[in-house]
Amino acid sequence: RLSKSKSTWDDAYLAWTKACNTGSANACTQLGRFVDSHKHDPWPEEQSSTTYLTQGCEHGDAEGCYWLAHKDMPQKGQPSEAVYVLLQRSCDGNYGLACATLAHVHLDRRTNFDDEIALPLGAGIQPLFWTRILM
Repeated sequence: RLSKSKSTWDDAYLAWTKACNTGSANACTQLGRFVDSHKHDPWPEEQSSTTYLTQGCEHGDAEGCYWLAHKDMPQKGQPSEAVYVLLQRSCDGNYGLACATLAHVHLDRRTNFDDEIALPLGAGIQPLFWTRILM
């Protein structure tokens, strides 16, 4: 909530920084997204959004891995191997948006949807959904 109003941005930045510095992977991710999306004069000791997203991803936040990959995802063409690995890591962490993006990569590559590929695709989706699709 603090990030919604410009008058509370300082409080949001301080809260997420403290949480990130104490080991909250998701706080690092949210801090990275906040720094990336809010245009302002930098706060003292502010780091790049990439630094915060990397911390989130490295500490196990699948959403952090996705947003880190998203920064380098090309609009057209194939992603780099590093981006692909981040998407896979995020999908393995059950972040549905990463699984959907990974599915588009496989479709663009015209890769067969064998078990190895379909498993990550379905990781973020309820089994009942797949039952309805496959019937």
